[in-house]
Amino acid sequence: MIYNYDNLLFNLITAKVYFHENGTFNVKERPFSALSIRTKGYGTFEINGKTYNTEVGDLLFMPENTPYIVKYDNSESIVVHLSDCNYKEVEKITLKNFERYKLLFKHIVDELKSGFSVNGAKSFLYGFLQSLNNDFNPLLSAESDKAFIEVIKYINVNFSNSNLNYQDICKRFFISEATLRRKFQRYFNISFIDYLTKLRLDKAFSMLSSGNVTATQTCYECGYVDPKYFSRIFKKKFNIQPSNLIK
Repeated sequence: MIYNYDNLLFNLITAKVYFHENGTFNVKERPFSALSIRTKGYGTFEINGKTYNTEVGDLLFMPENTPYIVKYDNSESIVVHLSDCNYKEVEKITLKNFERYKLLFKHIVDELKSGFSVNGAKSFLYGFLQSLNNDFNPLLSAESDKAFIEVIKYINVNFSNSNLNYQDICKRFFISEATLRRKFQRYFNISFIDYLTKLRLDKAFSMLSSGNVTATQTCYECGYVDPKYFSRIFKKKFNIQPSNLIK
């Protein structure tokens, strides 16, 4: 998720309140990302073949260069536009404390409108994302599940080890495969493999973005043993070949 993507980079361009006329609109791809909170009405988005229904209290992240079709119904939203954002996944999040987050977004708008400091507005946005992380951090909801927290800590440290696997983790922590599978679904809503893949590919993206490593070196340092397989799943997630990201 964007709020716990440790390598997040962006430049803050604008932050405004938008009123949307009722109707359906075909929006072409744009060279910036958008993070928006729905404050009134509804918005239904068709993005890459998927439908995202947003209503009051929903947050939507739209990566740059993403065309979409949207239908608005008596809609208002606060939108933050970002350039050079390295997060590339469409996400919809229903906020747990809408009024608090709405106020944080208004601070961003007011800070930019004042003309004093873009960095001040950016700091509010980082605070917004940190608050999201605190609200949705699965380990906070798993606070009483001490054994599972130790499992996650171990994976977070050792995910670059190509020999790391489900069975060895279960043996190390004396937990059955079925139980561990249920815990991943309960706290993360994804499988162990998906969690491990996310850690590895996020590290790979960060390494390749630096331009100081090769795709093959990155493959091995992120826990993969087959450069062709690594290249394929990297492109599937980020829509770019590892070698092209270096360039």
